[in-house]
Amino acid sequence: MFRKSFISFVAFVAAFASIAAFAPQVATADDEPTENARTVFKYLKNRDYKADYDSDGDIVFEYENKYYLIVFDDDDDAYFRIIYANFYTLDDTAELALACLVAHRVNSTVKGVKVLVPEKFVENPKRIFDAPAIAVESFHMDASAFARSIPRSVLALQTAAKRFSEEMGD
Repeated sequence: MFRKSFISFVAFVAAFASIAAFAPQVATADDEPTENARTVFKYLKNRDYKADYDSDGDIVFEYENKYYLIVFDDDDDAYFRIIYANFYTLDDTAELALACLVAHRVNSTVKGVKVLVPEKFVENPKRIFDAPAIAVESFHMDASAFARSIPRSVLALQTAAKRFSEEMGD
C-alpha cells in the first residue's frame, strides 16, 4: 500500500514540477528591459547588489555568492518571480524520487516558496529547470513594492535551499 501511494505521489509531484519547466517564455532574445525591470534594477544597484540584465530583459543578481534570476511577465505587470536555480545537484533517478518528497515537505513548511524538481534525471543540467530550483512568485501593485520585498524573498529562498539540502542528507 505504501509503495503504491509513494509511486502515485512521485508521479504527481513530477507532473506538477514539469508544468513550470514548460511554462511559456514571455520575452524573446535581446528584448529591452521593461519599465518594471528598470525599476527593480535601480533598486538592486542602489543597494550594492551585483546585477545585470540577461538577453531576455530579465535580471540576474548576485547575493552572498549565489545567483538569482528575476523574471518579468510582459502580459502581467503585477506578477514577479525570483528564481534560485540549480542550487542542488542530483546524482541519479533514485535521488530524484527522494527530491520529490523533500520538495513537497519544504513547500509545505517554508512560507512563500515553490521548490521545483525536474521531471526526469538529467546528468549534466544545462537549462534552468534541469536541476532543482526554488521560486518565490508574487503579485504587487508596482515594481517598487516588489523591489522592497526582494530581501525577504531571498531569505525565503535561502531557507528553502538549506532545508532541502539538509533533508536530502547533505
